[in-house]
Amino acid sequence: MQNRWADQKLKTCEASFLCLEAAWKQYLQATKGIKEALTEGMPIALLEQTYPLNWEKVWQAIRRKKSWGHKSYQLWKWLQQGEIIQQHLIQIELLMADYRLQLHNSGKKATEFWQGYAEGKVLCRTPCEESPKINDSPTPYQKGVLLGWRYAVVKHEIQTRLYCCRKTTADLFTWG
Repeated sequence: MQNRWADQKLKTCEASFLCLEAAWKQYLQATKGIKEALTEGMPIALLEQTYPLNWEKVWQAIRRKKSWGHKSYQLWKWLQQGEIIQQHLIQIELLMADYRLQLHNSGKKATEFWQGYAEGKVLCRTPCEESPKINDSPTPYQKGVLLGWRYAVVKHEIQTRLYCCRKTTADLFTWG
């Protein structure tokens, strides 16, 4: 039996995920080499002249993270935290693959999953550091909550970082 509602939810989620991946690649391209330049001791003023980022927004994003230390350390730490985003993208991909294999063909499980997904996105209106707690044997609903939460966290972080790039780059993306 075909569940068109679940099919549509999956297509929308996959399209949103592809958009996140594309935005992430744009951000990585815009910041390519900055960590290495910092490690080699390039002064912040020269970095700001060399890399075409919106540096005002970069420093705002860093201040929101309440990072302490020299500006070069703060910037390096902020760039390093981007690796968490990459891990979340991989986890999203794994959760979606699990959904396709284990839950999508069951109308009841698919419905529970997408209800959890919607709830997970709402849980993270204000991004938080701690992921939702799930059991060792998670229900479809709990898997959906986790996917929704991860999606919301990654979307927020990528949007913040992408807006630190040129404005025209950030405007290319629509967010699910």
